[in-house]
Amino acid sequence: FLCKQNSSGRLLIKGEGSRGEVFLLEGKITHAFFDCCFGVKALFSMLSWKEAEYSFTQGAFTDKTTINMDTTQLLGLMKQRMHKWELIDRGKLPSLRSIFHLLPQASGVIRLTKEEWKILAKIDGRRTLIEIANELCVAPLDLSEAILRFLEAGLIGEVPSGPKTFP
Repeated sequence: FLCKQNSSGRLLIKGEGSRGEVFLLEGKITHAFFDCCFGVKALFSMLSWKEAEYSFTQGAFTDKTTINMDTTQLLGLMKQRMHKWELIDRGKLPSLRSIFHLLPQASGVIRLTKEEWKILAKIDGRRTLIEIANELCVAPLDLSEAILRFLEAGLIGEVPSGPKTFP
């Protein structure tokens, strides 16, 4: 709506205990940030929130430009990612609050991308998936897809919920 109205200002988005900001200039999305993420990655991270509050401040500006993509193309990408979330088998998808550990006798064979290696290296039996996503600045959808691949290959297992005791 804000893009179609050629609005200029800041859209503040609060959800799941976090907040992000999106800046528009004459209806074009020019900058976004969330935690350590900027640009399109920030938009994709905020897209995963199930519930959020929005407030728009007309005329708020920033001199930063982290998004140089045509708004129509960007909105199309966001729509595709939302559709992808819907297609993922929600029964297999772990909660982003889950904790995983590497399996000692992993027998699966899998080719990993550079980003997947970074994710796998952060799985330590202590961090939640959302903590890993925020630390690596990885969109939750991308993290969830990687976790599903790791599970299918037998590389990781979920830490049972309950009281955590660490040495």
